[in-house]
Amino acid sequence: MNQSSVMTRQFWCGVAAVAVVIIVAAAAPALAKSFGGSLKLDPIGALATGPCSATYANICPSTTCVCQQYQGKLSGHFGGRSGAGSAQLSLTVDDGLATSSPDGCRPIFGVATISTPIGGATINLTGAFCDEIGKSTQQKIQGGFGLAGGSFGEGLGTFNGNLNNTSDKLTISFSGQTQ
Repeated sequence: MNQSSVMTRQFWCGVAAVAVVIIVAAAAPALAKSFGGSLKLDPIGALATGPCSATYANICPSTTCVCQQYQGKLSGHFGGRSGAGSAQLSLTVDDGLATSSPDGCRPIFGVATISTPIGGATINLTGAFCDEIGKSTQQKIQGGFGLAGGSFGEGLGTFNGNLNNTSDKLTISFSGQTQ
């Protein structure tokens, strides 16, 4: 084999290797980034009869629901960046589908709008409020959420928290992955 044939073969092997790298890179999904933090919220006004009007929070399967609006502070990490900001939450609680004793869980549907100096997003959430056995002063909240775009991409995750029945303050911790 002459030197020209060897160089030609090496050239085409190099081209094939580059093509494989390009194909694999194009087919690989984008690396997921963590998304999470906490919300510390105060109620805005009194409970309203019926579901909230905000898109995903406007769900009330039993037709016996209440709407509570919240606003407050946000802190956490969003798409690989840390930040703090503000949050607003519209939360529909379906009292008509509450479970019976011992813990009286009720389905919830909500929309949170978050805003930070590095961007904002909408979070659609669903889950349940449950009375804690032996603790009349607080309720547990937990479920899942979908990050509906915005500055941080789209993603999924879970949340949990507490509602203080004395002060009506709601704290929620959330974590998930963005695309």
